[in-house]
Amino acid sequence: MVKPLKSGVISLTKSAREASINMLEEIERTEKDLKIDHSKLVSHIVSEYKDKFFEKNMKKIISMHRDSKKQIKNKLSDLSDEQLLALSKALVKIEQEDDKHKGTNKLDV
Repeated sequence: MVKPLKSGVISLTKSAREASINMLEEIERTEKDLKIDHSKLVSHIVSEYKDKFFEKNMKKIISMHRDSKKQIKNKLSDLSDEQLLALSKALVKIEQEDDKHKGTNKLDV
């Protein structure tokens, strides 16, 4: 379970910050008599995104932010001793094959 934010503060990337500021400026240029600030605009955008687009884009978000090292560590921790030994032997064999190929692909200068 994700822990809720203690302060409610979220750090936006530079491009997200610039985009949200541009949107706020555009809204304020279009309509002067508004009671909206940066936080309210971003809150609205996030809520709307969640309702309309999140499920459709979730797989893409996951693939873009996958922690491969963590995923590998989790898979390794689930392996039995026999499986770890077999994996270790396979890795050694792969390294030996790589070393053979590197030796034959060198150019003579």
